[in-house]
Amino acid sequence: MRLKGIAKFSKRHPMVRWVAWALFALSAAMQVLLIVYGVILIAKRDALPEPEHFDLYKNTRLEDCMTSPPSQANCSFVEEWSRPQPGPGQTFHWVARAPSGVRGWCDFASCFQGWKIIPSLPRDSAFTLTPFSIWFQLNITAINVLWNVCQSMSPIKKCKGPRAVDWGFAVFSLASVIFWAVQLSSLIRNPRVATPISLVAWITTWNLSISMGFHPWSCWSVLRDYRVKRAVSGFLGILTLLQWCGTIYGLRIHWDFYHFDARMTGRAAERYSIDKYRCSESQLASAPGRTSCSAEAICSKNGLFDSPDFVVNQASTVTIFLYTGIVFYAVVVYAAMMILSAFQETVSRWFQDTQERLAEKGWLPESGYMSHWVAAGHLGLNGGLSIVSLAYGLVMLATRNLNWNFGNLEVGGMGTITVDGNCTAMHVGMSPEWYYIDVEEYGQWRRFAQMLLNA
Repeated sequence: MRLKGIAKFSKRHPMVRWVAWALFALSAAMQVLLIVYGVILIAKRDALPEPEHFDLYKNTRLEDCMTSPPSQANCSFVEEWSRPQPGPGQTFHWVARAPSGVRGWCDFASCFQGWKIIPSLPRDSAFTLTPFSIWFQLNITAINVLWNVCQSMSPIKKCKGPRAVDWGFAVFSLASVIFWAVQLSSLIRNPRVATPISLVAWITTWNLSISMGFHPWSCWSVLRDYRVKRAVSGFLGILTLLQWCGTIYGLRIHWDFYHFDARMTGRAAERYSIDKYRCSESQLASAPGRTSCSAEAICSKNGLFDSPDFVVNQASTVTIFLYTGIVFYAVVVYAAMMILSAFQETVSRWFQDTQERLAEKGWLPESGYMSHWVAAGHLGLNGGLSIVSLAYGLVMLATRNLNWNFGNLEVGGMGTITVDGNCTAMHVGMSPEWYYIDVEEYGQWRRFAQMLLNA
C-alpha cells in the first residue's frame, strides 16, 4: 500500500494539499502559456517570406545594418583590429552584447562595410540554452513532480489505481527518456556539434520511480504482487541511475560549453571547443565583401565559428547560472537519497533487531515504515525543487522576459559578430532574441518537440 502517513498528514493539514494543487495548477497554466507562445511564434515566422541569405545573415538584422548604416558610428577601433598580427597565432574579436541596444549593434556592424561576410550554416550545437528553453524544462519537470505529490496526498478511500491521466504522465516520462537517450548518444559521439541535453529530465524518471510506492500506483492490482512491484521499481530505479550518470556527463560538457571556469576564476580551462557553425567554403567567393585570405584559410579558423552566444539581456546570463545551480542541487540530493536508501536497506536486512530497538526510542521509523519515510523524503525534496522551478517562472513573467515583439521577426534580431582582422572577414551568429524558435529550417519542429519532451 501507499504511504499512509502522508494521507494522515494531509488529512490533519488539508491546507498543504490545497497548496500543492494550487502550485500544480499554476505550473500547468504556465506550461500552456509557453506552448501557446511557441506555436504562435512558429506560425508568425512561417507566414513571413523565407530569408534569402540565411547563410550570410542568419536571423539577424545585419543585412539591414549594412545596406542602411546608421550615421555617426564611431569606427576608430577598426584600424587597430585590422592591423596584421605577427606570428602564427590567430586573433579574433567578437561582440556578444549590445550595451546601446539595436542602434549600438547596427553602428558596430556597419563599421565593417566592405569586409568579407563569411557564409555558414548552424550545427545542432548552435541552438543553445535560452531563458525560454530553461523555463520550459524546469516547468515541465515541476508539473510531473507536483502531480505525484498531489496524488500521494489524496484520501485513501479514493485509491483505485492509476487513471488515464496517470498513465499519460507515465507514458510521457518514458517517451522523454527515449528521446533524451537519443540526444545523449549524439552528445557522446561528438560533443563539439551536438545539441545540449536537458539536465533535469532525469528528475521526471526519478519521480516516476518513487511514485510506484504511492497512490495511485500502489493500489494497482498488478503491483500488489510483491515480485512484480519490486521488478518495476528496480527497473525504474536503474533507469533513473543511468540517466543520472548521463546527466553528470552532460553537466561536464555544459560546464565547458558556458565557460564557467573562465567566468569564476578568470582563467580559461575548457576541455571542449564547441563547433557551432559549418563554414560554406564553396559559397565564400561569391559572398559580399573583400578579403586577403583564401576560402580554405578562412574556413580553417575555428575561432570564427565557436564564439559565445549573444547576450540579449541580463536574464540570458543569470538564467544559465540559476539553471546550473538547480541541476547541481538535484544531482547532490539524489546522491544523498541513494546513500540513505542503501543505509535503510542494509539496516532492514542485516540489523533488524537494532532497527526495532532504535524505533522503540523514536530514533528511527518502525520496521516496515522506514522505506516509506525514505520515499517521502524523495517526494519532499523533489517538491521543493518544483517550487524553485515555479519561482523561476514567476520571475520570468514579472520581469517580462518573453519577447512578444513579433513585428521585428522579418527584420531580425542581434547576434554575436566575430571578426578576423588578419583576413578582414566577419561572421555573424544566430540571434537568440526569439530563442531560436524563429529559425524555420534545421529541425524547427524537432527542436520544439525536444523541449516538449524535456530532452
